[in-house]
Amino acid sequence: MKSFQKFLFLLGGLAGSASLQAQNYDTPPFNFDRNMERGYVDSLLRRTRTRLLYLDRLRPSPSVDTARLELLHFMAYVHYSRHDAPRQRIQRSQSSHPVG
Repeated sequence: MKSFQKFLFLLGGLAGSASLQAQNYDTPPFNFDRNMERGYVDSLLRRTRTRLLYLDRLRPSPSVDTARLELLHFMAYVHYSRHDAPRQRIQRSQSSHPVG
């Protein structure tokens, strides 16, 4: 009987520890050496948008909302880590406000 109680205790501990693990959102690793390659950055953004579209089909829940925020954060991180991103923002702001 004691061995059965030990077994149940261990099984409960395993179930509890599995439920406390952090979620993995499976964002691809961002390679800073390739952040100048437009095709690489575009593929990361396209892949992340695909995952966001998949989340739209799921029922709303706190875990889905958290995954959505993590993926949006990753997209912003990739977008603003590009070397040409600041230059593009400056060019856009200068073209929208022409100087006399």
